[in-house]
Amino acid sequence: MVTIAVTVLIVVAALGLGLVWITIRRLRRATDLAGRLAAGVLDASTPEDPPRRTGPPPRSLNALSDMLEERYEDVVRFAEEQAALRRVATLVASGTPPSEVFAAMAKEMALVAGSNGASLSRFEPDGTVLVVGAYSKIPAGLPLGSRVSTTGQNLAAEILRTGEPSRIDGYDDAPGELAAILRRAGIRSAVAVPVVVNGRLWGLAAVSNRKDPLPRGIERRLSRFTGLLGTAIANAQARADLMASRARVVAATDQTRQRIERDLHDGTQQRLVSLALELRAAEADTPAALPELRSKIAAVADGLAAALDELREISRGIHPAILSEGGLRPALKALARRSPIPVDLDVRIGDRLPPDTEVAAYYFVAEALANVVKHAHASSVEVRTEVTGDRLNLGVRDDGVGGADPAAGSGLIGLTDRIEALDGTIAIDSPPGGGTRLDVSLPVRPG
Repeated sequence: MVTIAVTVLIVVAALGLGLVWITIRRLRRATDLAGRLAAGVLDASTPEDPPRRTGPPPRSLNALSDMLEERYEDVVRFAEEQAALRRVATLVASGTPPSEVFAAMAKEMALVAGSNGASLSRFEPDGTVLVVGAYSKIPAGLPLGSRVSTTGQNLAAEILRTGEPSRIDGYDDAPGELAAILRRAGIRSAVAVPVVVNGRLWGLAAVSNRKDPLPRGIERRLSRFTGLLGTAIANAQARADLMASRARVVAATDQTRQRIERDLHDGTQQRLVSLALELRAAEADTPAALPELRSKIAAVADGLAAALDELREISRGIHPAILSEGGLRPALKALARRSPIPVDLDVRIGDRLPPDTEVAAYYFVAEALANVVKHAHASSVEVRTEVTGDRLNLGVRDDGVGGADPAAGSGLIGLTDRIEALDGTIAIDSPPGGGTRLDVSLPVRPG
């Protein structure tokens, strides 16, 4: 009996050990499978940055939990970075002014890097660096608009020398003005990456911390932002070049108009006036016995006077003297008086405006009234002009047939370049049968 009992106990123990061994093997297989799934699936769904976990799969549930938590944090951080990049890319694509893009990008970089602050700086020809965008959680570093020398030991000098990302983890013994400023601000760790525009080194983007060193690998993440920054700067430069080109064309056109108007007034018109006076004198001196000759001279004098009036009208259209001498208010009144369609004019502009703004506004209203006469079949037209803040707002509205199409050659195409060259805007609303409304906004600051 004892032998049987011992045998039963041995069998039960053996079965128990077997079950334990099977359980351990299954746990190990599950752990290995979970590790491979975590390492494979997550690596397949995220880029190389965040870095991959290397080495064999974890052999314990605790290790698996730690790894999954680490990978989850990497994914969250990557998602936050992508969201920040999308926000900045939206600003770039919408043509937001560079100053606003710089400010938004500095903030996004600081938040993504988990740093105390961030800045965007441009290299200047005189060997200094100018801060064009800045964000800081605490008063530290260089404020917006700061300009300092790049001499000494600092990230700007290093990027100028190498054109590569750079890092400094202490300014205690660093020489130079920039290092001294950052040392006084308590900056301990900083990382910067170059900003390249159209293949040329433009500046740098930097993040900094007062206490904790910045994590390794942050350079690659910052480089994603600087790529967008380079695009934003290139777009802004292209737009500025286009506006400058338009402005030069407009200025050259205005100068030509003024020269022609002056030449007509001082030369041709004066000559015709002299000839008209001589003809009138000849008419008066013609004997009464020669009525036919006197009649012919009078007819020539009348024709010359009519031609002189037409020339004066053409001269006023080229560049009206009343605009140069009296400003926009009397010039618009003259346009309204000459219009064959009644014009309800309301001008609220106060003092003289910048010459470029006055010329653009005058020709806009002149062309709009000419279009109303030629195409609108209107019975009346309203012209409203008002200065609001630093903008001149003009509106021309008629009660005609509507359906105006600027692309069909209405004469407003050329004016669009003039208006946009001054950083102005133009809008056209012309539903069929509902009349036409033209609205223009122009800056009143000096060009």
